Amino acid sequence: AEAIANAPTHDALRAAIEHAQTPAEAHLPQHNHPPPHAPTPPPPHVFLARDTRPTGPALAAAAKAGAEAIGAQVTDCGLMTTPQLHYVVYASYRNHPCDESDYFARLARGFGNMVQGVAG
Repeated sequence: AEAIANAPTHDALRAAIEHAQTPAEAHLPQHNHPPPHAPTPPPPHVFLARDTRPTGPALAAAAKAGAEAIGAQVTDCGLMTTPQLHYVVYASYRNHPCDESDYFARLARGFGNMVQGVAG
């Protein structure tokens, strides 16, 4: 993932992706398909964010296209830190408010609770 995120050129990005497609676990057995009578699971939901590196927009566009190609719903969160994206995913799956302002509100509340009663 680091080589993909930091690829300086399109050719380097292509090479990094090709390398990532040959995992060390390729010799392991593949997952079996669910039986025909199994209920159809909901489509996957992918949350996507990026940082400020120059490769971010192209990598995000490729990730979005790949996820949509397999039928996933994609929520593009734009520029975010990893902890912010983790919060969005956590909150979304618990039906809590989950945008960037909710992250900061929860962080501030937690900090306030932590220092409450601490002598200053």
